[in-house]
Amino acid sequence: MAVLVPNRAARRLFLHRHALAEAPTGAATGAALADLIQRIGFVQIDSINTLARAHHMILFSRRQSYKPEALKTLLETDRALWEHWTHDASILPISYHAIWQHRFD
Repeated sequence: MAVLVPNRAARRLFLHRHALAEAPTGAATGAALADLIQRIGFVQIDSINTLARAHHMILFSRRQSYKPEALKTLLETDRALWEHWTHDASILPISYHAIWQHRFD
């Protein structure tokens, strides 16, 4: 059964789900950054660097204290995130790895 969601509610839900409904403040390192990426689901990697690479701009738009080194640490040192080609090059929470296992088989 399909459920219709009014446009206003759909917009609020979308903005909340993608962490765009609140002020872009708060911690942007370690577990706090990992939690943000878990919340939004993934960060698409974009190699185009007009102003800054898009994935850094996505995270900065949600936490203005974000610095690219924090993402690098989570990915390369803490191993809390992993990089994969889903439908695009993306950085995903490590908790999603099992969901993608069927693709590796």
